[in-house]
Amino acid sequence: MLPDLSPFLLYPLFSDLQKAAEEGLVIVVNASQYSCDALIVHRDHNPVHISIGITRIEVSELSSEF
Repeated sequence: MLPDLSPFLLYPLFSDLQKAAEEGLVIVVNASQYSCDALIVHRDHNPVHISIGITRIEVSELSSEF
């Protein structure tokens, strides 16, 4: 109900990611049971998709080691 928090937990707009990338790259990582991917956002270029090649389960197993 707070006006400044209305987009809380919603996905960011691409235009907002590009604005955030003015000072450097923005990297969004998505991990699911099927795949793990990264989206690299640069202020002046189209986004770049990279398939990381591991699953969410493998990410969980790796993170439990730390």
